[in-house]
Amino acid sequence: MEEDLPQLKNKNPKKNDQAKGTNGPTVEHQSRVFQDARCHRYRTHNDIERNGSYRVKYPHFFMLFMLDGRIAMQTEAEEQYDIKAGESLCTYHNQGDYKLRVYPGEVEAVTLVFQPQILIHKEDNQLLFPSIYPVVEAMIKNLQGIKSLPAVKIRARTRKTIETLFHLNLDDKNKLNNKINHLILQLVSQHHEDLSNLLSSPALSAPILMKIYIDENLHNPNLQVRQLTDQFIGSARTLQRKFQEAYGSTIKSYITAKRMEKALQLLKERVPVNEVLPQVGYIDQHSFSVQFKKYHGFSPSAV
Repeated sequence: MEEDLPQLKNKNPKKNDQAKGTNGPTVEHQSRVFQDARCHRYRTHNDIERNGSYRVKYPHFFMLFMLDGRIAMQTEAEEQYDIKAGESLCTYHNQGDYKLRVYPGEVEAVTLVFQPQILIHKEDNQLLFPSIYPVVEAMIKNLQGIKSLPAVKIRARTRKTIETLFHLNLDDKNKLNNKINHLILQLVSQHHEDLSNLLSSPALSAPILMKIYIDENLHNPNLQVRQLTDQFIGSARTLQRKFQEAYGSTIKSYITAKRMEKALQLLKERVPVNEVLPQVGYIDQHSFSVQFKKYHGFSPSAV
């Protein structure tokens, strides 16, 4: 099971499980490899904000646990995902190059990548945790870029489960694999419960609600900031600020990115351009083609 996960990148050789470059901080890396999963722990300290990149060789579905510090992952479309200490998220990355920003201070992050089949009920072939379906669907459809669900707080028992993953040892490989899969199900179950509570809470933050509303209304040609002010309490300026603080992208840029990624996916599925337009909120084919080429670097006809 190969992988090339987002990591605190340091191009210099490792020594005694540490990587230290002349121009960067020491990065401690601990990993464990199992039959159906891998987990990695990265620790470092930054005196200044550092910007780098990472490459994903093939589509990944994984969980990210931010035990300390803060990082931001960013796509080529400038869509940014911030995660800070005490938060975890389920995320999907398609193959490609991504930007990584690591903020000053102590940083400790754990990535857990595993086969999605672990989450499927064997008898009825149904996903055990419906709240993470959007991420699993993104992987199944091989969508471009990153698909992440809202971050949730890491529980104390989640931290204990993570530590068990790194220290559990059993001589019987089958028993070890079964135990690891059980621990993964525990982690995803806890995440599912917290995410479900978050999404159903009346106190759900405006940025998350706006993001959900946008994702469900990409087909609407009138989808813009002005319309959002009719749906949510606050001025256009306030909504813009809250959304950008949460996702590192303007509302307009986010809408454009989501529409263009969806359009590309539909075109790859051989959906005719005239049928793609109404699904991504466009009426005029010329305007769509201009925006598509500006975003992707090639015309719709080249897909």
